[in-house]
Amino acid sequence: MRIFLLIFLCFSSAHGNYVEPYDFPSLTPLQATLSAGLIDGDQGRSRSFRFGTPRDLPASYRGRRDYRYHLYQQRGAAPLIFIHVGLGGDSNDGLGRYLAELYEEAGYHVAVLGSTFTSEFAAVAGSSPYAGLAHIDAHDLYQVMTGVRQHLQNRGVAVTDWGLLGYSYGALVAGHMAEIDGRHGFFNFSKILLLNPPVDLLYSLRGLDTYYQDYEALSGGRRAELLFSWNHLRTELRDSFRIGHFQTLLRRSQLSSSSLRAMIGYNFRQALSEVVFLSQEMVDMGLLGEGGASRRRRQARLFGFESYVTHCLARYFTDHAEGREVWRRFFGNRSFSVDFLNQRNGLRAVESTLRNNSRITVMHTDDDFIMNSSHYSFLRRALGSRFLLFDGGGHLGNVWHPTVRSVLVQQMTSAL
Repeated sequence: MRIFLLIFLCFSSAHGNYVEPYDFPSLTPLQATLSAGLIDGDQGRSRSFRFGTPRDLPASYRGRRDYRYHLYQQRGAAPLIFIHVGLGGDSNDGLGRYLAELYEEAGYHVAVLGSTFTSEFAAVAGSSPYAGLAHIDAHDLYQVMTGVRQHLQNRGVAVTDWGLLGYSYGALVAGHMAEIDGRHGFFNFSKILLLNPPVDLLYSLRGLDTYYQDYEALSGGRRAELLFSWNHLRTELRDSFRIGHFQTLLRRSQLSSSSLRAMIGYNFRQALSEVVFLSQEMVDMGLLGEGGASRRRRQARLFGFESYVTHCLARYFTDHAEGREVWRRFFGNRSFSVDFLNQRNGLRAVESTLRNNSRITVMHTDDDFIMNSSHYSFLRRALGSRFLLFDGGGHLGNVWHPTVRSVLVQQMTSAL
């Protein structure tokens, strides 16, 4: 298998080690990014267990006391790969299912874990109802994974080794979990694969806010047309994603770059509004005003990612006793600031782990909108030959490509 990898790695650049042969089709970064939200896979089996002490949850969340994950199980003993999905996705996320099916076919058990940046995770397993800090989320998810491991053992699932894959924000959290596992060694992951992680979280979130501005600029009628186009694409490609069919649908829809940015921004924003709403239901900082749930949900939709950091998180960690206690638990006596928060929750915070843990590989595209040139340079310096770069694909919009599928499997089979 290592010979196979050498066939693919042909040359290096200032940004990273480009993988070839890789004949990516004629798609813009925005079109490619859109494709990542349209692929799907087998659902696996939903599993759930009670985790920790149940919180005092709002009425609308009281049915969500169990932690839920999706399991893809082999008949006998096999290595298990944890897949941590991207921002706002649950354990039934389409891209997570797609990757799980890929690895199941390669002979692995797979457990798909929902994003820590969801109201569900904050309600059931979070240290606080305020999600979105990778350092804290990683500690919380690591505890959850120990529970999943025990749950699997109780059900007789024979696991011979452990792997970890995260994508997008899930990859950032996985990078922090690699640092935690390096100290505790409960899993001692033989392979950790990070797909399109953000390096600077606040930079990436600002990009999502900018994309959402394209959606806000649309009239009500144009928004309805855009959502109709999105649902049409999902219906057409639901059973089987084929790149030729996707390109045909794009040509027919004639979606502009602004419309594509609006689609991407809108889809990411949905997860945020639910997190804001739950956080205020559980620890009300007065950010949504008075009124019933419907009115407060409307107010929650007004928050962007950056304002969530500068208003919700800042108020919680500085003005509320519970928030100050959570802050001290993870960051000691360091004073709260947005700059420190961003620094401690990016990938640079775990640079020594990325540099020294030879079992970590990062796969990225060279046109991802959540990145800039300094981010690519950082990854190349930290990882060297373990930073694999693809010429085109936007944000996760190349995982369906045959070369990428092969490298994804090879990276795991070379270690597990």
